[in-house]
Amino acid sequence: MTVATNPLVRLEEAALAAVRSVGGADADGLDAGLKPSAKPEFGDFQLNCAMALGKKSGRPPRDVAALLVEELVAATKGPDAVLEIPEIAGPGFINLRLRP
Repeated sequence: MTVATNPLVRLEEAALAAVRSVGGADADGLDAGLKPSAKPEFGDFQLNCAMALGKKSGRPPRDVAALLVEELVAATKGPDAVLEIPEIAGPGFINLRLRP
């Protein structure tokens, strides 16, 4: 597997991997839900799958979001990190900011 150099591609790959890792079989058929943020003050992107994954797995969405954040941070850290620390908002939305 090659490592993508495009930050958006890396973020999309990391988001999908996080959903699969956290959700296991419950993630089958779920989209990571990575979308550009509707409001720039909340970040560059948002990840909206914690609610669906929480419902499917019977776990609180904020708990699922916290696990997704851990996975995202682990997958995108290092000298060429693409993300600042993600923030959980509301019932389980994850706000993402790209590093400059």
